[in-house]
Amino acid sequence: YGTVAIGEDNQMYTASQKKVSDSYYDNLVNTIKLVNKESEKISAKFIFLSIPRKDAYMIKDLPSNYNSSKEVYEKQVRIARDNLGKDIIFIDAYEVFKNNNQYYCYYSNDHHITPRCAYSLYNEINNYTQVSSYDLEKEFEIGQTIINGSYNRQVGQKVKHKAEDLYLIPKTNISYKRYEDEKLSNEKVFGKGNTYEDAYMEGDNAFTRVVTNNNSKNIMFVGSSYTNILEALSVPSYKEVLSIDYRHNKTGRSIKYYVDKYNIDYVVFVPAQSNNSYSLDKIKLHLGIINN
Repeated sequence: YGTVAIGEDNQMYTASQKKVSDSYYDNLVNTIKLVNKESEKISAKFIFLSIPRKDAYMIKDLPSNYNSSKEVYEKQVRIARDNLGKDIIFIDAYEVFKNNNQYYCYYSNDHHITPRCAYSLYNEINNYTQVSSYDLEKEFEIGQTIINGSYNRQVGQKVKHKAEDLYLIPKTNISYKRYEDEKLSNEKVFGKGNTYEDAYMEGDNAFTRVVTNNNSKNIMFVGSSYTNILEALSVPSYKEVLSIDYRHNKTGRSIKYYVDKYNIDYVVFVPAQSNNSYSLDKIKLHLGIINN
């Protein structure tokens, strides 16, 4: 249906990824070298978090005539692993989900990551930051609702879905102050509603800073909306949680600027987009080296 495909169990996917040329992979090598160059400028440890498209992971529900992006993703990952600097930590969400025996890691009608699978990524990040992870079920009640996902919106809500895990309700008070563009904000970290945007960080923002009373480390996420749930999950565990979305951040300030100003210990870089896990333009954009 245009840019949307409907598979088994009413699982919805974006359109099949177009054929990838050899020149794309050559350019990906050069783009990964740009990641190395930017990571070498900063004092924080750099974590590259690779997230596959939904159709590369949840393949058993794909329509029979749909070409999964799994092979493309696997080649992208090989190139990233082979060319990233030795000091960069590489996390493959595909492997994390598989190792945790998790399949339903994406909402039925949306491209974002579900709470329990996002928690697995949060926990994997903490393995490298030496920050203790809380127990998800003890820290939060997981609320279910029928989700108003981006794929279903594109086809006029034609597909009926069942309630799914969406939002997190803290069981104890989580004390924090939130800043947007360096100004105190009343926006919530954890919300409700029936969309991913409602549930986490109230959607995408140019520059977010959440300050807690934790005696822990400072972490910064860089990327698009895939980071939102990871930011929210990290708030109870870190002293400060920052995020930059260079689609909206037009200040011209580099990752290094934020690392230096806010004494960041770890940068988690997430290049994934709904239509391409390794978009060359979006990688460069989220490195802060080109304008959108």
